[in-house]
Amino acid sequence: MEAEIRKKVETTVIEILKKADLREMTEFKLRAAVSAELGISLSTVDCKMLIRDLVESFLLTDVQETVEDEQVEFPEGARPSIRGNSITKANDALMKKKTPEVR
Repeated sequence: MEAEIRKKVETTVIEILKKADLREMTEFKLRAAVSAELGISLSTVDCKMLIRDLVESFLLTDVQETVEDEQVEFPEGARPSIRGNSITKANDALMKKKTPEVR
């Protein structure tokens, strides 16, 4: 794929993703929209991989920006859990007490 066309595809993908409902968007729908807008076929394996890479990059950038925008403060004595919740020592002890031991 030529550099000029690749740049147009990248720009168009980002524009579409910014406006799209990401819960409904699929790579296929995205490829079809970009293809229709630019009037080129994006059905080759290389094009599909480019679209996939652009989607992943967009999603990771979106998540990173969201994390940077949020100032997370944990209550005193709390620690973050694996799932991102904050668990206080008191709640942690209570959960251990209420949860039966796994045998």
